[in-house]
Amino acid sequence: MRFTRFVVLASAVVAVGACTSPSTGGSPAASTSSVGSAPASAQPSPSDPTIPAAAMLQLEDLGKDAARLDADADRVSFLRPPRPCGGGGPSDALRLAAARQHYAVSDPALTSGRTPAAGLFELVMTFRPGGAAAYRAELLAEVRRCPRSADGTRIWAVGSDADVVQLTLEQTVTYADEKVQQTLPVFVSTVDDTVVVLSDLGYETSNGDPQLLAKIMDKALSRAAANT
Repeated sequence: MRFTRFVVLASAVVAVGACTSPSTGGSPAASTSSVGSAPASAQPSPSDPTIPAAAMLQLEDLGKDAARLDADADRVSFLRPPRPCGGGGPSDALRLAAARQHYAVSDPALTSGRTPAAGLFELVMTFRPGGAAAYRAELLAEVRRCPRSADGTRIWAVGSDADVVQLTLEQTVTYADEKVQQTLPVFVSTVDDTVVVLSDLGYETSNGDPQLLAKIMDKALSRAAANT
């Protein structure tokens, strides 16, 4: 089993909406975290894998008082998956399935004592052989090809393109009639033909914490590797 990890630090911003409907119950059905089917060119056949709930982070992975959230999908459209150029790519045809989940994380051991809770986002994608590596290569290429979005509202920069790729996304969000800048960390890792994306969306306009993602990424990878 091979892990490849790269990190995206996104100074971002997005129309900030409150997360609602926390749930502290047991594991949801896989469909509750679905981001929809793969593209038409990559519709799974009956024998293709889907994303089971067990492949996602579980509440016990996220410390005390963790909860699942229902969140505005538009808020994280730039993470589903990260695509600096704003469109698709060849690896989309190799994608088999994708699922997302939002969580509230408030355990001080994970949040470095921050209050209120962190807004954690997770995306898991499965691919046909070679697809995860292809997506990784496309992401790196897009950051260089599209450092600024077409409408000029997002600016991407590469900090490192080694095994740990560090990117910065600068963007401004309007919140309560004021323009606010926010910094969000995003971790993207691959294990075999699975991609895991994590981001701490912060709370309202607060910045995300890369240390939170560093503490839970291995758990996310292990869940995905064992169940996809």
